[in-house]
Amino acid sequence: MRGVQDDTGEVQLRRARSDDADAVARMLDEGLADKFRPAFGRRSLDAVRAFVRADIRAQPERRIVAEAGGGIRGTASLTISGDPPPALLGPVRREVGLTVATRAFLVLSALGVRRMAPGDAFIEELAVATDARRQGIGRRLVERCEHDARRAGCRRLCLNVTSDNASARALYESCGLSVSDRESWFLRRMLFGSPASLLMRKRLA
Repeated sequence: MRGVQDDTGEVQLRRARSDDADAVARMLDEGLADKFRPAFGRRSLDAVRAFVRADIRAQPERRIVAEAGGGIRGTASLTISGDPPPALLGPVRREVGLTVATRAFLVLSALGVRRMAPGDAFIEELAVATDARRQGIGRRLVERCEHDARRAGCRRLCLNVTSDNASARALYESCGLSVSDRESWFLRRMLFGSPASLLMRKRLA
C-alpha cells in the first residue's frame, strides 16, 4: 500500500515494540479519553501506559503503530476470535492499586460493547495524533488490520464507534464497514454521559 506523506516524510506501519508504549499510551489517553478517563480518573495515563506495556509484551503482533519523523503518529490493535486474553489486570493493579484497577475494569466492561463470534476480528483502540489527522493514517491502520485479519482466516472485520463520531464513522464506511447494530446502553448514558455505540462490520469471506 502506498505511503502517506507528512511534513517529515513517509508514514511507515509496523508492529509495536516495547519502547513504543509511552507514546502509544499518551495517544490513547488523549484520543480515547471518553473510554479511559471515566475508568481510571486522574491516574488514566499511568494505567493506560501499564496496560499498553503488558499488551505489547503479551501480543506484539496484534498492535500496529504508524511512525513518521521518528515519532508515533497513530496506533491500532486487532483482536482475533480465539486469541487468549492477555493478563492486564495485574500490571494495571501494580501501577494504580487494586481498588482503582478493579473499579476501572468494571467501568470498561460497562462501556464496552464488543461482541465476537468465531471468525471475527475486532479493531480496538484506533487513535491518531491530533496534529496528524486527516492525512490518511487512520485509513492505513484500518487497511492493515483488514490485511492481518484476512491472513488469519477471519470472516468478518468488526469495530465499535460512538454514534456522535461522524468523521470516524465516515472513514470506516469508506473502508467498507457498515452499521449492523446499535447499542443505546442506558447505563453508559446514566453514569458517564456516553452516546450510543454503533457496531460496524465488514464481511471478508
